[in-house]
Amino acid sequence: MGASSVYIIGNGFDLGHDLPTSYSEFYKKEKAYLDEYGEFFGSIIGTCNWCDFENTLGEWDWELLFDSTVLPDVSDDNFKWSQVHGFEDAVTENSQEVVDTITERFTHWVESIDLSLTATRLNSLKCSSNFLSFNYTSVLQDVYGVEDNNILHIHGRARHTNALIFGHGESVEQTVNEDESGINSTTLFPEAEATAQKPLIKMKKPVTYILNKYSDWFEQTRGTELFVVIGHSLNEVDIPYFERLARINPQSKWLVSYHVESDKDIYRNKLIDLGISADNLTACTFGEIDDCISNYTKQNVLI
Repeated sequence: MGASSVYIIGNGFDLGHDLPTSYSEFYKKEKAYLDEYGEFFGSIIGTCNWCDFENTLGEWDWELLFDSTVLPDVSDDNFKWSQVHGFEDAVTENSQEVVDTITERFTHWVESIDLSLTATRLNSLKCSSNFLSFNYTSVLQDVYGVEDNNILHIHGRARHTNALIFGHGESVEQTVNEDESGINSTTLFPEAEATAQKPLIKMKKPVTYILNKYSDWFEQTRGTELFVVIGHSLNEVDIPYFERLARINPQSKWLVSYHVESDKDIYRNKLIDLGISADNLTACTFGEIDDCISNYTKQNVLI
């Protein structure tokens, strides 16, 4: 790859082009479906916990789903063990329904975003550069004319990949306990409990897997002079991607955009924590990006 500049594109880039891509818009569009499952994620119906979509997925409370499924009464004289299998099947069906519905509605929402009236906002964006896009939309291709082979849509691209990648960053451990013989020691329904916990596993963003999958791409950024971060909030679940880039490119300059003044130092400190020198960092608003890149290129030659 060997480009002098790499653009890292987050959702603030699309928002800066007046696209309705915030998670609050997702909730507004898909409220009827999301509220149906809100109680299992620690959210309250009618609030906008879903506006923090990926973090909300990490609040999955498997016990609430488990308890919402009718338990067989083992003390009943007419109890049959076949009822346990029926209960396990019901928990499996309910758990998978949650995952499938959220995935389907998220994909439907992303694919419904209309780019037809979107115009360019950044004159300094160099189409010949390489791009790491965290967005699912095709703004770079459709609005700026960037070639597909210059863009890595690291979490997928609407209408062009089989599945969009999203999820929380919480650590995942199943809590069903086993004794020394491998037999569950705390519940009559170990299979059902394990199944009820699976949505937390299935909705975890597979960052380590993705980093391994695209390790060659990251390695090929070696020698990049300038990373331009536009519209990414540097959230914890995505930090490992930035950490990999910073480790491979310890001397690179970084230009990061922020939305509100209070974010400026937060973003700077996050990047400094990754080992990036404060002297190599510049922060600016979305509206100042063109000027910041222009100032940089007056002192450096970028291709």
